[in-house]
Amino acid sequence: STLKVNTIQHTGGTSAVSIDSAGQVSLPNTTMIQQWQLTSNISSNDTVLSPFALSTLSTQTNAMVGSSMSHSSGIFTFPKTGLYRVILDMMGINGNAAGGTQDNYINVRINLSTDSGSNYTIIKEIISGATGSIAFGHTGDSLINVTNASTFRVQFKTASIGSGSAINGSAASSFAYTSATFERLADAQT
Repeated sequence: STLKVNTIQHTGGTSAVSIDSAGQVSLPNTTMIQQWQLTSNISSNDTVLSPFALSTLSTQTNAMVGSSMSHSSGIFTFPKTGLYRVILDMMGINGNAAGGTQDNYINVRINLSTDSGSNYTIIKEIISGATGSIAFGHTGDSLINVTNASTFRVQFKTASIGSGSAINGSAASSFAYTSATFERLADAQT
């Protein structure tokens, strides 16, 4: 037998599943991806990366799907439970002259709290660096199984930034130096 429908709804009237004429299935409220950009430079050790702003890139004006992450002072909270991929794509600059003896590295950690921010655990460390006066970048990601959206938090925090180095941020609407991307991949895993 064949069941022919365009939309399956919840009894409350909310669309849950739709199928177009090509057979493409849409599951609204299950997909979420968005990007945040760091809006100013960070050059201090032991500092939570902030301020972040929801991406204002002119090429990505509507390039996000689903519920929004919440953000306050560098702390991100999740809109719903699920398995998330969290990506930090950072650009740094070393202002030291070639041959300098300073620590030219930038270390940033992705930290996770499952108790509303009382305690954080390091789940990823991203280390990047260069010699001489040069820009450099690095990307790191981690999977986070968010089983309670009201208590899970994530932050990006510097561990060490060499003298004369900085993580670049920009409030420009046409580009971002450093960005954080959050993508919900699936329901929470048990």
